[in-house]
Amino acid sequence: MSLTISKIEFMGIGNRRMHRFEMAFDTSYPIGGETFPKGLVHLRDIDMMLISPRNGYLFEYDYAEDKVLVYNPRGAVTDSLVAEVDPGATTVVSNAANGPIISLTGEAGVTGGTASEVDNGTDLVLLTKVRGLAIGY
Repeated sequence: MSLTISKIEFMGIGNRRMHRFEMAFDTSYPIGGETFPKGLVHLRDIDMMLISPRNGYLFEYDYAEDKVLVYNPRGAVTDSLVAEVDPGATTVVSNAANGPIISLTGEAGVTGGTASEVDNGTDLVLLTKVRGLAIGY
């Protein structure tokens, strides 16, 4: 199976056509994107494709290959945090009496990163009602 397109609405804008649609994906995403023939939205050429994020996924249209790529926004984990307890201060109940009894070094958290294409064969069958807008002629 591949992409399923539904609810196509046709609109005119100047000498171009704008077609709004919904997409549904299948059980096995192919690396490099799902084939999206222009004819699926009744256009001969696509000037611009906008696809709304859905269920945490991002989408990109590859104009050269006529494919829709699915991305998972992932950040880079930068967890190098180390906590050390001062062994001589384990009976102290107050920082005021002995200063800090736990020292932290390193960094913890997640930093922004570039989205990554979902893995080959990913089951996206629950990814439905993805709204798109294609402009062309």
